[in-house]
This record gives sequence, C-alpha cells and structure tokens, in this order.
Amino acid sequence: MKKPFGRLFVLFGMILTLMLAFPNPVSAQSGSCNGRLIMGQSCTLQKGDIQEGSLVIIGGSLSIKDGAQVNGDVFVIGSSLDVQGNVKGTITAMGSVVNIGDTAVVEKDVDAVGGTVTRSDKAQIMGRVDISSGDKIDFARPTDVIKSIPQSPILFDMGPFVNGFGILTRVLGLAVLAAFVVLFFLKPVERVAETAIKHPVRALLMGLLTFVVVPALMVLLIITLILSPFGLLGFILLGLAMLFGWIAVGYEVGKRVAAAFKAVWAAPVVAGVGVLLLSLVSEMLNLNPMVACVGWVLPALVSLLGLGAVVMSRFGSNGAAHAPAFPAVPLPPTAPRPPEPPAPVQMVDAEAGEDQPAA
Repeated sequence: MKKPFGRLFVLFGMILTLMLAFPNPVSAQSGSCNGRLIMGQSCTLQKGDIQEGSLVIIGGSLSIKDGAQVNGDVFVIGSSLDVQGNVKGTITAMGSVVNIGDTAVVEKDVDAVGGTVTRSDKAQIMGRVDISSGDKIDFARPTDVIKSIPQSPILFDMGPFVNGFGILTRVLGLAVLAAFVVLFFLKPVERVAETAIKHPVRALLMGLLTFVVVPALMVLLIITLILSPFGLLGFILLGLAMLFGWIAVGYEVGKRVAAAFKAVWAAPVVAGVGVLLLSLVSEMLNLNPMVACVGWVLPALVSLLGLGAVVMSRFGSNGAAHAPAFPAVPLPPTAPRPPEPPAPVQMVDAEAGEDQPAA
C-alpha cells in the first residue's frame, strides 16, 4: 500500500506546482521606461535619464545605465535587474536576478528574497544589504506607483478576469489531476464511485460523521506535543480522502456524460471530463449572486458523499458489496398462530345426487 500512496503524493505535488506556477503569456518588448509599472517588458534607463518616482517590474527586465537616476524605490518580481547608475531609494527583489555593478550607487537598502544577487566591491550601498528567506525583511512599499495606477485612462477593472483565470486554473488543475489519478488507480476509484452510487444515504452520513469527528480528534492530538505529528498527518489524510472522493464522484459523472453522447472514452478522459464539469458547476454556483448564499450546498454534499464512500470502501480497497452496513434492528417475537381445525369432508350420494355429511 505504500507505493500507490507515494505515487499519489508525487502526482498531487506535480499538479499543485503546475497550478501555482501557471504563467500568463506576455510579450517582451525593449525600450525606454515609459511608466512606473512594467509587466512582461524590458526597459532601459540611458545615461542622463531621470525616473521620477518608484519603478515596479514584474516578469520583465530593467537596466539602469551609468549616469541614469531613479528618484524612488525599485521593486522587481521574477525579473532581472542590472544597476550601474544611481538609485535614491531601496532595491527590493523577489525571485529575481540582480546585478549591482561597479558604478552603482544605492542610497538606501538592498533587500532580496530568492533569486541571485551579484554585488561589485566598488558599488556604493549606503544602507543595509539583506539577502535571506524574508523572515525579517523590510520590503519597500512603492505607494506612489500603487496610487498612480487607477489614474491611468487605459486601465480597467481586472477583477472579473483575475477571478475567471483563477477559476479556470483550479478547474483545469483538478481535471488533469483526476486523469492522472485514474490512470494509476482506476480500480480504487471505481470502487469508491460504486459505493457512493449504491449507498448514497449511508455514504453521506458517514462523510458527515467523519468530517465532524476526525478534525476534533486531530486537534486533541495536536495539543499534545508528543502526538502532534499524527494530528497533522490526520488532517493531510482527511484532505486527500475528500479529494479522492471528489474525483470518484466526478468519474461517475463523466461516465454518465459519455453514455449520454454514446461515446467511448478512455478512463482518464472520463474522469477529467466529469471532474471538469462538476468543478465548473460548483464554481459557477459560488459566483452567481442570486444563489451565492446556497451555492455551497452542492459542493458540500458532493464532498461529504465522496468522503463517506472513501471511508466505507477503505480508499477503494473494498467494493460496495463489502461496504460495512448499519446493524439491523431485530423485530419483536410474535406469538405462534393456533392451528386451524380441519374442514368437514362432504360425501356425495350418487343416487340422490345430494351431499351428505360423513359419519
């Protein structure tokens, strides 16, 4: 049993990494720095250029040549920064490649989290240099850049697009994860789905009981220092069980969809399509303001149903036929009925043609 669960952890970690690191497509362009917020572009401050205010570079590159000057902070995220000129403020870098050359002058601090920082011995840094994990780092706050963003006439509300991209990323990530799980654990997924379909009420009640009791027990284990690792492990297993149950229910949905279209799909495709539709409906219910107050009901029921089926089938090791049943209530004993008296035998007189009772 250790090997399948190990593969599941590896696959889950791979998909989660792809979900978190899924990049936005950007087109890199070269030129002078025409704004304070630069995303996915490359810009250069030539000799004699003076940048009033801070600069924020996200997913791009910035080059400050000798003789150029920035009258503010420089904030780079996932970018490359080459400083040969003068920076009046603080340089803050997160996951970036920073090069501070011979002629560079930084009048405040240099803070870096992740990435690499190359500093010349001839560079003048008047503040502190902190290259660490970011526990006690004092990030520069380019408030002048943040305040100037809403004033730009070309910007518009990106909230719906950001939310839509987040929903699409989560839904596609779950669909891909479901396809990989079914590819390696088809039989356990089928057993969990079979248990959920054949015993929906029992699975729902078992899932509710597990969701209420297990976290309480895990909290008690975490309180005790000696058993705290088991408490954390319990929460991880509970999350994996809910995810596995969601995939199993989605696999059953995918089977119904394939049957409706009279199509023959491979098992990973069935699971991916089912989980995609199930997750998409769940997300749409939460977004709709008309049903937002009750939109959580369907995801909660599906999660509890899948969790109960996972527990009843022991992560798919037992089928629905071997699922534990609730104890039967014995019926009260009934008194035996007295035997009925035999019916009288009638004799037929052949001559008279009448019935006569037997002697």
